[in-house]
Amino acid sequence: MVSTDTGYKGVEIHGDKIRISFMYEGVRCREVLPELTRLTQASYRLAAKRRDEILARIEFGTFRYGDYFPQSPKAGIKQIGRRETFQSWSEQWLEQLPGIETSTRRAYKSAVAFWNNHIATRPLTDILPMHINSALASEDGPKSAKTKNNYLSVLRIVLESARKNRLITENQANDIDMLPYQAPEPKPLSKGEMDKVLAHMAANYDEQAWAYFAFAFATGIRPSELIALSWGDIDFVNRTATVERALVAAKTKATKTNQVRSVRLNDVALEALVRQKKHTFMGGGRIFHNPATGRPWSNEKHQRTKYWAPALKAVGLAARDAYQTRHTYATILLSSGVHPSFIQKQLGHSTLVTTLKRYARFLPEALEAEMEKANLVFAPQMPQTRTGT
Repeated sequence: MVSTDTGYKGVEIHGDKIRISFMYEGVRCREVLPELTRLTQASYRLAAKRRDEILARIEFGTFRYGDYFPQSPKAGIKQIGRRETFQSWSEQWLEQLPGIETSTRRAYKSAVAFWNNHIATRPLTDILPMHINSALASEDGPKSAKTKNNYLSVLRIVLESARKNRLITENQANDIDMLPYQAPEPKPLSKGEMDKVLAHMAANYDEQAWAYFAFAFATGIRPSELIALSWGDIDFVNRTATVERALVAAKTKATKTNQVRSVRLNDVALEALVRQKKHTFMGGGRIFHNPATGRPWSNEKHQRTKYWAPALKAVGLAARDAYQTRHTYATILLSSGVHPSFIQKQLGHSTLVTTLKRYARFLPEALEAEMEKANLVFAPQMPQTRTGT
């Protein structure tokens, strides 16, 4: 008798074919793998891998008989022994996330935790749009439209991964519309207000605090990029700063647009660097340090609470976040008639449309300045008054 043993569990020779066996829904299943036409060790290994894959899908709850053996009489068997709950799947999804930024992972975890408070034990196949809407409208639900949209976006990603793994046939979250949301308008300082804030800092704070905010106002560099800036990024000869990284949650990452840009430095920015030199230049590392610790800033929170907010209050300005240094830079240049394309490149916006859209309400003032230029260009040359001879 010809041996049917292949040396691999659940893999046997069946005539001139290779057959695998496995248990599914209490039934012993034996199926031939027609694509393996040669009785070789390589084919036996492939058959064993296919069997292991099937067993894993059965355990995971994602095996569909007809997907693997569409011609089999058993193709109609459906798995009823296990239905994945949202909590079980979402936790697996979080564990298998690829390398992402710390802040993004934290946001995902927060959103998943919210959904698990409402639909943790519900099988993925039983989640309905009404359950999603009910969670969003619950007493402990997110209050702002932005947060609701963020939570809904994460739910869509989780359910989409479940769909791709054949746990569900459709993504139920796609039936929920995003809420209308408008990003907060910039609240920049005027040139006079900026000067007052910097004057207060110069008179009352450590020089390093003044240098930090003077450079921020004079370049429009994002706070997360500013605290990651090193002396090696500065070219004093060509008056530029190379911005290629940011620091978020004490982790170095790429810039927001994943682009390296060269920022032109004006006289105020250079003056801030010159005054900062005596504090950190010899170390050769990051430019701006916390005066209280003598170490580089790990985030932008302390300088905001220690210096920025008190300075605004001291000079009688309404509270706002320190990101407004960036908006102040952009709007002062825009209202002074500086070409928007220059501002776009300085800020690192991907397109000019982004710049114009972000600062749309400041355009009329800028356009008025441009009109004045146009008037000068097209002003008629008045004939000189002829004097008597």
